[in-house]
Amino acid sequence: MYSEWIEGQQRISFPQTWQIIKLDEHKYYKRISGLGVKAVDFLAIDPDWGLYLIELKDYPAPAHIPTPEAQDKMLAEKLNGSIKLIKTANAALRRQWYYRYIFIKLKIYRWCPIEWQIWQKAEQYLKEGRYAIIGDFASE
Repeated sequence: MYSEWIEGQQRISFPQTWQIIKLDEHKYYKRISGLGVKAVDFLAIDPDWGLYLIELKDYPAPAHIPTPEAQDKMLAEKLNGSIKLIKTANAALRRQWYYRYIFIKLKIYRWCPIEWQIWQKAEQYLKEGRYAIIGDFASE
């Protein structure tokens, strides 16, 4: 079974066991996006492997697809912004007393919003080096 998401003109499917956040619609990203921080489209946690940072682009024609060098530069910028966002989100959560008490001290994960678990796992996978960035540059 898969969960489907839409980004622009593209449809993407993830296994049901994965935890997904569509970053451009998330409240933490909306708070910092005006500050020049750019992030990938999806943060995906694969419980068997780690963190995937996924960027999807659809261009009006194949001639508009950037060069591989420009794609690499864009992905590097989005990777840096996504890492900053993950760290910022976790720092914001750690400032909340109920997060510190329920999630960190008591470790009662079943009572926690799934989002808390996703942000925490994303930061953990970054520290462990268990992450990959994936870019798909296609034309409509």
